[in-house]
Amino acid sequence: MSLLVPLLLLSCAPAVQEPTYRKLEFQVPMRDGVKLHTVVYVPTHTSGKSPILLERTPYSAGPYGEQAMSPQNFGGSRKFIDAGYIFVQQDVRGRFMSEGKFEEIRPLRSLQGVAKATDESTDAYDTAEFLLKNVPNNNGNIGVWGISYPGFYAACAAANSHPAIKAISPQAPVSEWFFGDDVHHNGAFFLQDNFDFYFFFGLDMDKPAPRHPQLEGYGPRADAYKFFLEKGSPDDLERTYFKGRIPFWRDIIEHPNYDDFWKARSTPRHLKNVRAAVLTVGGWFDAENLYGAFDTYQHLRKLNPGLTQHFVVGPWPHGGWARGTGQRYAGLDFSSATSTWFREEVEFPFFERHLRGVAGAEIPKVQMFNTGRNVWKSFAEWPPTDAKPSSLVLRDAKPLGPQTDRYVSDPASPVPYQSGTIRGRNSAYTVADQSFVKDRPDVLTFAFPPLTEELTMAGAVEADLTFTTDATDLDFIVKVIDQYPADHPTLGGQLRLVRAEVMPARFRASFETPTPLEPGKPQKVTVRLPDVFHTWRTGHRVVVQIQSSWFPLVARNPQVFGNPYKIPVSQYRKANVTVDLSSAIRFGKMP
Repeated sequence: MSLLVPLLLLSCAPAVQEPTYRKLEFQVPMRDGVKLHTVVYVPTHTSGKSPILLERTPYSAGPYGEQAMSPQNFGGSRKFIDAGYIFVQQDVRGRFMSEGKFEEIRPLRSLQGVAKATDESTDAYDTAEFLLKNVPNNNGNIGVWGISYPGFYAACAAANSHPAIKAISPQAPVSEWFFGDDVHHNGAFFLQDNFDFYFFFGLDMDKPAPRHPQLEGYGPRADAYKFFLEKGSPDDLERTYFKGRIPFWRDIIEHPNYDDFWKARSTPRHLKNVRAAVLTVGGWFDAENLYGAFDTYQHLRKLNPGLTQHFVVGPWPHGGWARGTGQRYAGLDFSSATSTWFREEVEFPFFERHLRGVAGAEIPKVQMFNTGRNVWKSFAEWPPTDAKPSSLVLRDAKPLGPQTDRYVSDPASPVPYQSGTIRGRNSAYTVADQSFVKDRPDVLTFAFPPLTEELTMAGAVEADLTFTTDATDLDFIVKVIDQYPADHPTLGGQLRLVRAEVMPARFRASFETPTPLEPGKPQKVTVRLPDVFHTWRTGHRVVVQIQSSWFPLVARNPQVFGNPYKIPVSQYRKANVTVDLSSAIRFGKMP
């Protein structure tokens, strides 16, 4: 879950050379009468008319009051300030100073045939209409942007978009809370993220207020692994901590499968009639919404033929492109200031072209950073058409750990997702050295021979596993890893994670209708990992790890078929697992 709350970089300094803004506040009426609190910063340091840049957020448009200016970071290039853009932030329904009832990933009902429905697309439309008529010195063009949850609202603004909305940038957008992003991955519940997030975010607001209520009793934990192990199942956490006060936590527990509740919240499938140009942004090391960036891009492309669309994915954690230089992360050096480059050479030119008509401010359709070679590459589309199907079969690899093809998964001693003492979750686990689990008896580690020539994977990675178990349910976590040569100057011998994903085997045939495993019978499951663009250099090794827990990032699978959130911990059981060495990793290989 994102705690990132990008605000506006504004100056109140009286010096003539510094950009200055005046602040306006409105209660903007929606078509159903609900009023949304909207903050507008109008430049006073430029003349003429300016475009509007709108962010809709559940994280507060504050500080409130026309005299309270915000000195925080807008999240984009300083060029937007110098160019005199009009900045607008709006509290979405039911959050902070806006009226109405807040709804998590509010379904796009107006695009699902519900008569007279309001949703985030209609709210964005009505907001645009109001801004055009009431904000002084606007040039009639509106851009919409946002990171994470605000990225979701930006994407919603694209559907049946207002004609004045000419450019939209969903950045790390929430898109699909069952298959990817913050809540689930392939139906597996991301426990630590959601427990931490809903403590501060999940309470409903009774009425508009400048501060959001939070649950009491939350505090830093000395050991998150121990905490979640002792506190039990998601249902136990509900009874102990939330006690019915966080509606969405209860929704998660009551909807363990891909039913109508989740389908209604699948945003990208409804992104039709998009009139604006779109710039979708993601980060390869984004632990929250990497899935959403790719999902949004692909659906926009399929549902809107001829759409002007751009897609950028760089070597960033969640929102990393909006801050800092982006040259280093978690011990990796990318040889250039990737974040600065994005803000200056991609984001600003994109809005300039479509909101001001600046000639020549064009950018490639797809720009991807290769995380193994530290270079940007442009494509006409993603995945690239010249990526050829290829595979690696486990029997061709050498086992590195104590086990060759079998292990015992014990919910009482799950595999941790980070080394050392786990406290708060950070995105660095997405690129961390996986040596810390190599010698565990419940992790299979397969190392392929050192490469004699470079290997570049581009696009989706899928693991086709054949297995046998004595359990009726089981999770599989598959990791694809880059092992550095022993003589590497900084990362010698490390098993750096490139991509990983979890897949509950009960969903192997259907996410809507799960089925129990058949003990003792060979069965198959496909684990689809998020997209990748990475080169293993000569002398490096491709390493694959397979395990059945990833704790407390992912809630423990009881390894007993049923609603995994409600099964009592006393009924959790060990599982004996054998993985057939004919199992393979499939990927797109670049020439």
